[in-house]
Amino acid sequence: MPGDDIFTAMVVEELNQYQRFFLSQERKLLDKGEYKKLAIHSLRRTWILGAGVIIAIIIFSIFSIYYFVQFGNHGNWLHFLLGIVSWFVVITSTVFYIRDIVEKKKCMKRVLKLMEAREEYFQESS
Repeated sequence: MPGDDIFTAMVVEELNQYQRFFLSQERKLLDKGEYKKLAIHSLRRTWILGAGVIIAIIIFSIFSIYYFVQFGNHGNWLHFLLGIVSWFVVITSTVFYIRDIVEKKKCMKRVLKLMEAREEYFQESS
């Protein structure tokens, strides 16, 4: 299979847009040209990170509710501040998850689709 085809160029262009999200192992795979392995590895990491963010959102939501209830019961401003900080963590985590993780997931799915289309094209032309 030739290395310089339209599918590979599209994959490289797609990956270059999201290169800032890659860690060292993912950058090595990108440099080697192992795009399918990179996409599968990134999707697995994205799923793990997404699960962690969702767990953090749930935990800090519970903490914020607890601290606001404590503020209502005792009137202690420390509980109010802790509730606000917990609420801020929830909002920040949600924005981070939506903006960065979901975009990376969509990118890696597009890369996998392009690689599958490339394989089908070269199988049909052979």
